[in-house]
Amino acid sequence: MHPGSTYTSTSVETVTEERRVVKAKVTKRLVFASVLCLIAWILLLIAFASPYWLSSYGYTYSPFVRLGLWDFCFSNYRHPPYQYDERFTGCHWIYSSKFQNIREWLQPGWFIFVQAMVTIAFILSCLCLIFLAIVLMYFMVRHQVVLIITAFALQASTVLPLLLAIIVFGAMAFDRSWLLYPSFNHLDWAYFVAIASLLMSVLSCFVLISEAREARQRKKKMHNLVYNMQSRLSTPNGNRTFQPESKPLHGSQHMSQRPSSTQPSQPQPYFTTV
Repeated sequence: MHPGSTYTSTSVETVTEERRVVKAKVTKRLVFASVLCLIAWILLLIAFASPYWLSSYGYTYSPFVRLGLWDFCFSNYRHPPYQYDERFTGCHWIYSSKFQNIREWLQPGWFIFVQAMVTIAFILSCLCLIFLAIVLMYFMVRHQVVLIITAFALQASTVLPLLLAIIVFGAMAFDRSWLLYPSFNHLDWAYFVAIASLLMSVLSCFVLISEAREARQRKKKMHNLVYNMQSRLSTPNGNRTFQPESKPLHGSQHMSQRPSSTQPSQPQPYFTTV
């Protein structure tokens, strides 16, 4: 190190280590946002797979029992427009051969729209968790801010399709052209789980955008810290002091660097007393 410098190579290594730690910092806010996204994803998964979006009251003994996005349950149900005298009993997948002849009735256009919107929201929520996992596991540390912003964009993208699915299903589930006796039916718990997932997604979006702003500020502070350290590691003449330490000279090189006794000495400044 330069003789006029007060910094050593150890301090420079410490600054480099601080740069790496600051850049890869995972705050409690980011962990909280990740937990919210995970809870929203779990709730959406439950609503996505559960056949309890719409159910009939038990005391009505309705032939329709319950349904989800992918399953329908009936009890000795006879479809009036169906020309064959066939009764539908039990719970079956909507794309099973059991419902082949009445599938168009079970799946009107708005119901297909609800299925598509919930599926898109579920896929986007999965992608958001993947990007958050990359950040939490310290992968691609240099792009932490970009990853957090991408996770926020994906999580925000789940809100709109899920909101549309909830509104459309709540408005059309009691349509008289769909299920018989709609007054015997009620929205079941899976539908409200989807609403809870929507609320969790909205809350996680606010936390993620706040964390993205803080991450950008930390990155700017880190760059300013490095710039200030580089400007301070200099001599009064403005020369950089972070130079590799010179090795001791040996042999003739060492002798050649010694001042020669025959060379005239530099004149000393003359000071006068006033």
